[in-house]
Amino acid sequence: MKHTFSFLLLLLITLTVGAQIPAPYLEKYQQAEKIVENNIRTGRDFYLDPIEYVAIEPTAAAMEAGNWANAYFGITPDVIKVIQSKAIRAVAVYTHDTGAELVHPALYKVVRNDLGKNFTPEPTKRDQHGHSTHVTGCFAAVDPAGNMLLGTAGALVDINKLIAIPYKVMESNGSGDWGWVAKSLRTATDEGIKLQQQGYFVIHNLSLGGSSDNAELAAAIKRARDAGQAVIVAAGNNGAAQISFPARAPGANCIGALANANGDRASYSNYGPQMYVASPGSGILSCWPDGTYKQNSGTSMAAPDFVGLWAIAASINPTATANQLEWMLANTTRDLYTPGWDQ
Repeated sequence: MKHTFSFLLLLLITLTVGAQIPAPYLEKYQQAEKIVENNIRTGRDFYLDPIEYVAIEPTAAAMEAGNWANAYFGITPDVIKVIQSKAIRAVAVYTHDTGAELVHPALYKVVRNDLGKNFTPEPTKRDQHGHSTHVTGCFAAVDPAGNMLLGTAGALVDINKLIAIPYKVMESNGSGDWGWVAKSLRTATDEGIKLQQQGYFVIHNLSLGGSSDNAELAAAIKRARDAGQAVIVAAGNNGAAQISFPARAPGANCIGALANANGDRASYSNYGPQMYVASPGSGILSCWPDGTYKQNSGTSMAAPDFVGLWAIAASINPTATANQLEWMLANTTRDLYTPGWDQ
């Protein structure tokens, strides 16, 4: 039954996001569909959606604009100066993703590969997929040449108020088991408590999801929240009125994806009663393992874009708890669609 449901989801993914892929990349998207089909057959608990395998070569205009989430959030060069003048608390972000070793010139200032850990059977820690590198860049990348804005929390990187710690919970094919994620989150929570004792605020980013719930991972999320840490999770890319797990788990902050600066929901973005906020997720410019920059789309990008905003809020409000920041951010966002909360 699980596999039948998964294939139905795959069909839904194809219908909802096919239009998001530029024609020259349709073949790559079709290849990604085959990878996902194979991941389903192997019985993995979750797997990245085909849309998140399609890294698009940015145009010159896209490179000049950088990550448009910065403009959407109002993070301009002048605002960056204000952020840096007010930033007090250091922030650590654990990315539970496809790599525990990330190599990119825009990330070398912020990524702590020495603290990275591998929870998969693969022998290498390195990101051999690209997803983890891109996700981390969404909140942490700083252009070495200073020509464009990339990570939404890049302002904190230049003043040594942000570190990114990569934990590998997915293999190079983009699939994983809930047990790997649960162990990763428990370990990161314990390591994060040590950092909290040094004055850090701790955030976990999980740009992953599946159709089935898992009690072990749900308990790990609760444990992280009980420790005063934030857990930011992507809503899922099925375009469905059902939030993926673990974004729907109690204690997780579920992030949906916006398609553009008008605040339109991306057609692939899941929605439902557990939705926290929506964030820029389509055509996001970020890092890629070959040392270049690519655009990618998905709630996997929306979540870390919002992580950067949370990191800034935590730094400039040094005594605020995770619960207080959760309330503050929800009550200072732009209200889209009908007045008040929407799915």
